[in-house]
This record gives sequence, structure tokens and C-alpha cells, in this order.
Amino acid sequence: MTIIEFKDVSLRYRISRTKPKTFQEYLLGLLKGNVYGIEDFWALKDISFVIKRGTHTGIIGQNGAGKSTLLKVIAGVIKPTEGLVRINGNVAPLIELGTGFDMDLTGEENVYLNGSILGLSRREITKKFDEIIDFSELKDFIYSPLRTYSSGMIARLAFSIAINIDADILIVDEALSVGDESFRKKCKTRINEEINKGTTLIFVSHNMSDVINFCDEALWLHQGRLLYRGDSELVSRHYMLFNNQRPFEDVNEGYKYKQYIDRLFVNGVANGEILNGKRYFIPERQATRAEFMIFLARIKGISKHYKGRRIFEDVDENHWAFNYASWLYENGYAMPIKTDDGRLFLKPDDFITYDETRKIIENENKDFDRSKINFQADKPLTRGELAMILTECFQIKDGLMHKGS
Repeated sequence: MTIIEFKDVSLRYRISRTKPKTFQEYLLGLLKGNVYGIEDFWALKDISFVIKRGTHTGIIGQNGAGKSTLLKVIAGVIKPTEGLVRINGNVAPLIELGTGFDMDLTGEENVYLNGSILGLSRREITKKFDEIIDFSELKDFIYSPLRTYSSGMIARLAFSIAINIDADILIVDEALSVGDESFRKKCKTRINEEINKGTTLIFVSHNMSDVINFCDEALWLHQGRLLYRGDSELVSRHYMLFNNQRPFEDVNEGYKYKQYIDRLFVNGVANGEILNGKRYFIPERQATRAEFMIFLARIKGISKHYKGRRIFEDVDENHWAFNYASWLYENGYAMPIKTDDGRLFLKPDDFITYDETRKIIENENKDFDRSKINFQADKPLTRGELAMILTECFQIKDGLMHKGS
């Protein structure tokens, strides 16, 4: 069921080109022939998409791309200049936390004030009051005027109110930066609880890891337009490279295989390894047979949810390549070792050689130009060399995926 629909939505602001400081200056300017006109600025232009109930959508883009404006349209804070917007449910907007608060009122009074703005009755607010205060961790300050609060305390109170209104649609705009690390973890846990309840999530962040972790899909806004829409991980990866963010800490600009590794990354083939929050590809490490199969399975578009069966004696259900190994074997891509008694072994942790790779490539692409690669029979491949071979063989490009809705 559709919960949010945008059809050809545009939003225009009128901006003055010049602004006289005084009325006298304005009149003098008119006498001199000056024209004080205005310009049209389109914060959103021709935006169309549909979001289904219960899905989780990330909104990404550079500053000024129109992300916050889009959220305000969804929340009903502003109306579009053109186009159609349909919202089928009540909205909890965790955007511009603290908007609508009165600094002279106490925290308690602002809970009732802000709760009513978000559509709760006084009885509903009273019922949720203790839960709101407990979550905010502001019990000792709740009867003090808001002007005595720090900006972080205000944001925590606002988050606690918005997250407790039992909304159909939860809008989160960088709200996870609220408070200290402990409180941020608490916010993430609560958002996950809402997701698990089936709440529709609209999530804006500059942190691509959060977008990937929280969202199924992503909308990429650029200069007020919807540039691309698709799987959150793939769109986020393209966005990173578009903004010249280095995906792997150990693959520098001048590295000979960088363009191939980037193509595997941006198309969801190479994930690398995460260490202390940073991603590494380890390009000079020799590639194992299991790593080769994982890359190949992702290139062939095998879903990470594919359920395989036991084929190899040395690859059981707990092995990280189990499902992929099953599919690749059944489709002629795996390289099994068969014993005299008919048992199959994969030796997934052995290094893959040029010769083994060549056999797969020649079966897949008869026109592949082998002169691009210096095959050396039994020599193990490095991960960087493997990235180059797979990219060339399967003609993996670095173009973007699915535009619009």
C-alpha cells in the first residue's frame, strides 16, 4: 500500500536580487532607474516517487540539494508550488528538533505544547508523559524553564516527544547527532524498534553507513532534482565516489588497479573489510577461491538472501561462502576437487591461480582479450589483479543505476 506519493512536485522561493537598506534608498534607486526585481529559486523541481507502507527510505545529497525541504513537504510544514502530494498516515517529524518550543515555559509545559503541535490530545500526552521524560533523561530539569537548558538538552526533549507519538511515518533528519554517544545509541535502538514495528522511515543523513544500515532504498537529490533512486547501498556508494570520497583507506589515487576496485565497489561487488570504522580492500593480498566466488556471485546478481545447499565437504552451513558456493557449483562456475569416492571439496581458503581464473573467464566471455592480462598458470592472483580481470571480463562500468521512480 502506498503511504507517500509525490507527482511532479516543485517548490519555488522568491529571492530578491538586491535589497535597499532604507525606503529613501529605494525611492532614490527608482528615480535612477534601478529595478528591484526578484528571482525564482526552485528548491525542488519535478520530483516524482512512491513509497510503500513499512519501507525505509534514505534521502541523500549535498548541502542545499533540497533534502530538508523535501522532508518539510512530507511533514506538511510547507506546501509545494506545483504538483501533487499524498500522505496516507500521521507523521512524526524529527526535523529541526525544538521548533515550536517556548523558551519561557518549563520542560513539562513544552511537552504538552509540542505534543499538541504534533497532533496529540492532552490525555494522550499525559498518558505518555512519564515515558517521554524517562527517555529524555531530563527528569531533574523538567520543571525548569527551557531557557536554562543547553541546546543538546532541548534536542533530546524534542526527540523524546516526537519518537513517542506512535506515527505511521517517522522522519529523521540528522537527529542521531543528539546528545552524547550513549544517548545516540539509545536513539538508534529506538528507531530500530519503530522500524521493526512496521513504521515507515524517511531518513536523512550525511553518514552513508547509517543510510545503508537503516534503509532499504535511497533517493539522491541534486540541486533540487531527484537524480537517482535505488538500493540504499548502491546509491550511497555512487554518491561517495561522486563526492570524491575514497571508499578504501588502502587504495590511493595513484594505485594501478584503483579504477577497477572502484568499479567493483560502486556496483556492490567489493565490500572490503571494516577495521575501526574504516574500510580496507587489501589489494596486494593474494585472493582465495572463496573470495573469487563471492565476487563472481555478486557480479551475477545472486541475492544475499539466496539459500544454498551442502555441496562441498569443506564448506558447511557456517562458512561465509556457503550459499554462494552452492549456486556457483550448480551453474558451472565453481571449481570443485573430486575424490575417488565421489566426494567434492572446494578448498575455499586456498589461493586462486591465474589458470583457474582463465578457465572461468573463457567460459563466460569467448571474446575476452587475454592479451590484457599476463596469465602465469599457477601463480596466485592478488585481490587487485582479480579486480582488474573481473572488471574487464564482465565489462563492469561505473555508470549509475536506476533514475527516478
